[in-house]
Amino acid sequence: MEVPFRCARSIPPFSASPLSSSSPAIPRPFSSELPAVERTPDRLVVFARPATRAEFVDVHYRVNGGPQWNLRMSEKKGRWRYAVDGLRAGDRVDVFVTYERGGAAHDTPWLTWTYGADAPSPSPTPTPRATPRPTATSTSGATATPPAPTPRPTTTPPGGDAAEPLTPTDYTHRVTFDGATATLHVRPFSPLGDSTATFRLDGGNERTVPLSQRGTEWVADFAASAGATVRYSLFLRMGDGENSLFLRSATFETTVGETAGTRSAPRIVEAAGRFRDRHENERRFEPFIEGYFEASTFAVLLLDFGDALDVTVAVDDEAEFVDIKLFDTNPTPPHLRADEVRADYRVAARMLAHHDPETGARTWHWRQERNPARDVDLAPGELVDLEFTIRRVQGQEVHGGSNGQYYTAIFRHRMGEPGLTEVLTSPFSRPGDATSVYVVSEPEWSFAQAARNLDHEGLVTFLRGKRLFDRDLATEAPGALGPAFDATSCVACHPRDGSAAPSDDTSSTPGLTVGVAASGTPHPAYGRQLQRRSTPGWSAEGRLTLEWPGATDTLGDGTPYELVRPVPSLSTLAFGAISTDRITLRVAPRLIGLGLLEAVSDEAIVASADPLDADGDGISGRARTVWDDAAGREATGRFGWKADAASLRQQVARAYLLDLGATTTVFPLDDETPASPAAPGSVEIPGRDLDDVTSYIATLGVPMRLDADAPEVGRGFATFIDVGCAACHTPTLITDDETPRIALRSRVIHPFTDLLLHDMGDGLADPSASDPDLAREWRTAPLWGLGRTEIVSGHSRFLHDGRARSLLEAILWHDGEARSSRNRFAALDEEDRAALLRFLGSL
Repeated sequence: MEVPFRCARSIPPFSASPLSSSSPAIPRPFSSELPAVERTPDRLVVFARPATRAEFVDVHYRVNGGPQWNLRMSEKKGRWRYAVDGLRAGDRVDVFVTYERGGAAHDTPWLTWTYGADAPSPSPTPTPRATPRPTATSTSGATATPPAPTPRPTTTPPGGDAAEPLTPTDYTHRVTFDGATATLHVRPFSPLGDSTATFRLDGGNERTVPLSQRGTEWVADFAASAGATVRYSLFLRMGDGENSLFLRSATFETTVGETAGTRSAPRIVEAAGRFRDRHENERRFEPFIEGYFEASTFAVLLLDFGDALDVTVAVDDEAEFVDIKLFDTNPTPPHLRADEVRADYRVAARMLAHHDPETGARTWHWRQERNPARDVDLAPGELVDLEFTIRRVQGQEVHGGSNGQYYTAIFRHRMGEPGLTEVLTSPFSRPGDATSVYVVSEPEWSFAQAARNLDHEGLVTFLRGKRLFDRDLATEAPGALGPAFDATSCVACHPRDGSAAPSDDTSSTPGLTVGVAASGTPHPAYGRQLQRRSTPGWSAEGRLTLEWPGATDTLGDGTPYELVRPVPSLSTLAFGAISTDRITLRVAPRLIGLGLLEAVSDEAIVASADPLDADGDGISGRARTVWDDAAGREATGRFGWKADAASLRQQVARAYLLDLGATTTVFPLDDETPASPAAPGSVEIPGRDLDDVTSYIATLGVPMRLDADAPEVGRGFATFIDVGCAACHTPTLITDDETPRIALRSRVIHPFTDLLLHDMGDGLADPSASDPDLAREWRTAPLWGLGRTEIVSGHSRFLHDGRARSLLEAILWHDGEARSSRNRFAALDEEDRAALLRFLGSL
């Protein structure tokens, strides 16, 4: 009878070629002064002196098999030093160092001491290890001091190897029984060198036996009886010479003579990520690395068998290695950890490389099985955190200051459940459902992250679109700019994908636009928008200045407040005066979640409308039907302050035209003015570029709410509902199940908008509206991301022209249909009012 232990898999089998540089050869020259021991009772001092100048040297050590410390050594005249304190006689110390040479980082082998001995001895197995994690290393190279190690009994596996047990991937192992003798069979993906198996029968003594080759398998025979319990582990040497890779497997258990049942098909989870400079809870994690659009992404495939997890990583660029870390042991939620304190992992290892002989593609593999010795049960419901470290092949172009070594986000999967999960699971913590992004270390980048559930192709498109979104047309594509314009790039109006605001220099502030159309008719000289900058040889159309008259009043409890509004005036107009009833100001809004709002069906928006106030609640929101220039048909408007764009592609093309003066396939003619005459249908932004920028904006993730469950936030939400805000700012919508972007389908989202037009009163009326009935009507603004506006965009200005200097002022400007809600808010006592504002700040 046979007991198979290999799960079905969907990746191609490994070729039988020798392992290629899975454990990089140690470059020479390198001189090591390991160890030097100061003559103190409790200290071991590690020295290293690279033969050539190094930008850094890091030491990695563990005491008695405990946690691995990864720290920056201090340097003096080319000699690097670090002291390990708190040792006692008999403590075992395993150590290696990483040093920089010529822009690349290299590792030495592990060395092992028993403290108190006179000299070190190389570990018999230069075991694959996790890439150094800067748990206690600051970006400046300063080191933190780990706590004094607590000695623990040393349990040395057979053969003297003290490495953490590792589980090789893509090899099979099984136990057969012929009635008298049990045979352990191992079929590796690569030829083996000297390898052994360690086994224990029915809890008896542990024995180590060599594996011998028999055909394509390596085997070991041992006497056993049917029904005996055998626990075994493998110690495999794969490859030869300096490139040998030594792996110790997890411990497996089976019953001799028992046939295993058939496994069910695995759950398949696909994900993708981009290269990061640092780890998830450290600075330089959220921003994009230099050259982020050049082969800096990877795909992840998880096969969840319920009691085993197969992991495959495919990297865009050629990688020297990929390391995997699993099972975060830090019980503190990441958003509550201090800066530069990230995850500690139970399992850390180098993944195994596979070359496809037909396509030449290289993928990296790891298999995690049940391992009671490491407290890894892998039962349904267990959370598995996965993080990767990737190093580009030496000699290839290296971006940024990471020496070609990059880190990734943490991928969290709960065994037996579909897809990925997050630390925060409350529905209101995830306003964008599975697209929500977990932004902790650098909240100023909260609006610039890709939707969490994008597949690899979607992420590549996202980054390609971001590159175009960030592109400055004045320097990178000057032929596409102008001749008259307000900004030279998309990001100039939406810094870090956030919102714009009025500023003191309103003559050319990107993101603040001056509309000059009246009742939907372009101005005969200036077109639809006054463009305040121009390319050489053309005239800017005018300058804008603002005055801010104010009016004061008091809330119900006597608290005073002031509301201000902008009064625009124009000067140095190139083509004659403009009537003040044509002028309307707009600020560029934040961009998060727009793809999700586009994925809400027209039918769902129309179904929530009540244009005649049939229910008598004083709210008469209506859906707006507009012409979609991108689709060539009528559709329900949902974008823009007046819901005057039906699709995101239409909105992006309009921004290119009016803000950057660039034509597209949607709008092939310039905004016709004497300074900018109509071109004969030229297209300055190709269709693919327009599609990529649209996809980028559509798949921006909505940041998760870190305090949605806080008591004061809950009280504020209840007050928000009580005063009537939720009548227009609808908390929940559901996206269509057939929307083109798969990642956005069937999502339960919490944007706090109904996407309808509502009468907001005379105070906010827009004199230049295309339809007089629209002058007082505004689309309900989504509220998600509201509380991160100041940290992302550097201001706290709200409403269509940025007049409100706080959320309090924004509420108090509400009138018309919102008058009763505003009055109830103004009558709140201080505590309830603060709770409601606290709730808005949590969004």
